[in-house]
Amino acid sequence: DNDDVVITTGDNVTGLLTPADGSQKKWWFEARVKVASITTDDIGWFVGLTQEGQAADGSPLTDATAAVNDIDHVGFNVLNDAGSELDFTWNLNGQSAQTTANVHTVVADTYIRMGFKFEPQDNKVHVFIDGVEKTSAAFLMSHASAPADTLAVTIALKALTNVAAADIMTIDWVRVAAEY
Repeated sequence: DNDDVVITTGDNVTGLLTPADGSQKKWWFEARVKVASITTDDIGWFVGLTQEGQAADGSPLTDATAAVNDIDHVGFNVLNDAGSELDFTWNLNGQSAQTTANVHTVVADTYIRMGFKFEPQDNKVHVFIDGVEKTSAAFLMSHASAPADTLAVTIALKALTNVAAADIMTIDWVRVAAEY
């Protein structure tokens, strides 16, 4: 049996921002988190933005791998079979999820500052780890798989097969901003 913890904003029904292709409004997301365990087949997790309503049983992470379900999302994901590999993933519900694998190597009990921002000048979402841009992970909002639903902050942790007392995620802070 999998154990899930999901933290979200807006009482699980209201999002914070709606990304749009060609928008002239900037938006940002950043969080500083650490996990106690990077053991393979132990925990999987996601930190980022998803469509509203994802604090339901079984959402937003799949039971088998802790990959993000087929929902609008943009954020950082660690699969349960790769506890030290931080991936950047994004999707539009019904499309093929896009992933840039291993944008950072997670170290147990070490904070990671992870973020992304939308820049209207180039219509791209830019990705940052500890303040350094990961250019290979950037994507165009015009891409067919770019999220378009109203998004809420979502932090999810799924304990899988090797559940232990050390399955802890510490969230130092989360920042979200958008121009209106």
